[in-house]
Amino acid sequence: MNEQPKIAGPNASSPSNFNSERVYGVTNVWHAMSQEFREPDNHSDSSDDDVREADVKRAWDQIPENDNFLFSSRTTTVDISTLHPDPVQIFRLWQIYLENVNPLLKVTHTPSLQGLIIEAASNVSKIKPSLEALMFGIYSMSISSLSVEDCQLMFSSSKTDLLTRYHFGCQQGLLNSGFLRNRDDVHSLTALFFYLLSIRTNSVPQSLSSMLAVAIRIAQRMGCHSELALSKLSPLEAEMRRRLWWSLVLYDTRIGELSDSKHAILAPTWDCKIPRNVSDSDFHVEMKEPPQMQGKPTEAIFAVLRCELADFIRNTKFHLDFNNPALKPAAKDIQHNPSGRGSELANLEKLIEEKYLKFCDPESPIHFMTIWTTRFSIAKWHLVEHWHFSGKNYSSKVVLVRDTTIFHALTMLECDTKLMTSPLVRGFIWMSYMYFPFPAYFQIVQNLKRRPLSEQAEQAWETMTANYEARFHSWLYDEVPGPFFKNVSRDIQTKLLHAA
Repeated sequence: MNEQPKIAGPNASSPSNFNSERVYGVTNVWHAMSQEFREPDNHSDSSDDDVREADVKRAWDQIPENDNFLFSSRTTTVDISTLHPDPVQIFRLWQIYLENVNPLLKVTHTPSLQGLIIEAASNVSKIKPSLEALMFGIYSMSISSLSVEDCQLMFSSSKTDLLTRYHFGCQQGLLNSGFLRNRDDVHSLTALFFYLLSIRTNSVPQSLSSMLAVAIRIAQRMGCHSELALSKLSPLEAEMRRRLWWSLVLYDTRIGELSDSKHAILAPTWDCKIPRNVSDSDFHVEMKEPPQMQGKPTEAIFAVLRCELADFIRNTKFHLDFNNPALKPAAKDIQHNPSGRGSELANLEKLIEEKYLKFCDPESPIHFMTIWTTRFSIAKWHLVEHWHFSGKNYSSKVVLVRDTTIFHALTMLECDTKLMTSPLVRGFIWMSYMYFPFPAYFQIVQNLKRRPLSEQAEQAWETMTANYEARFHSWLYDEVPGPFFKNVSRDIQTKLLHAA
């Protein structure tokens, strides 16, 4: 059995970031092109003979716009000021965003953005295009986080009508901001992220994956993925780009799972660090050095832990074998043992419990969400690890591996049921609905078919029943399952009948 690592205290650096100080930079082709024409003793980065990168970019910017192919055709800028709600509703939507969305994503800096929102609400006809697009993205996310009933009660309008209005506003705002040419505007990219996140329930994953590729390419152009590029920015700017990059990566990973894509960006090909465990109030626009990471859960704990786990997963052999085996030489050296005893994944699980989760207050909505979402995710990755190693020289431990695997599947469902039934996290249910525990159902149903009278059979039936009720008959949320999940639900019912 592998030696267990020493458990780090809350102030310890991330286990998945032991290589995080290594910063990689690509060679600048513009700089290289000019080297031939320089004097031998001229080692400057600039020269009159240089091919000026900025000049070339400026030339492209001067070409008449024709960037409308993603959001329909138009020839003039559209005035979307009339699509804004009144100031009272703007602030209500902002507050809903702060309560239901911001704690989970942390891609906007509340202290600096709130002043801009207040100023913009006082005169919606004079808003900077990128900020206006972001505001419509915030409206869309706020409405998406509410139930149909709550939308009607709060805004005297249907959820469908509100989303249609705000999605259109966000589309036009993005076009007005020239988002496809964006090289440095975080508001524009964040608006695009919010738009793509809020249209999820009415979109086909394959199409959404293609749109996400656009957002990721823009983020790469902005250097969000590169610590070398981020090191040139202020601490606040760099941190917000890290948070946004990781949010895009996590969303792309999930949509990739739904669309069966093997090209998710969650891979060891970039060096963006995970966000710091600090609150927004710890950052100031004028600060020169980043704040010290906290030794206790902060308001960013949910986002930090999701990134912590994903940063580990992107270097694992089982993840890369399923997605891009050619990248394994670039990954950190991680050992595996699919029995779950002493495996690197199990060690990480123990460390996360000791470093983060034991300090969380289960009475706090964001802490409750963090505890059970993290355990849900770890259980899921245990299953994926098992599938990778299944049948590979572990025949002598078949029973042990099978029992361990069913344990992880049941854990996954139990965590999901807690999330779906707790009024404490009603405002966060929109996030939980993105992660249907299909791997757990698959594993349990297959196990019941092979061992219908096993020791875990009764518990399996009870756990699945409770989760099915929570998922499809919950009073907390009324998101209508799409065709895919209706088909999955029907298939699960059919398999359960055959297993009974």
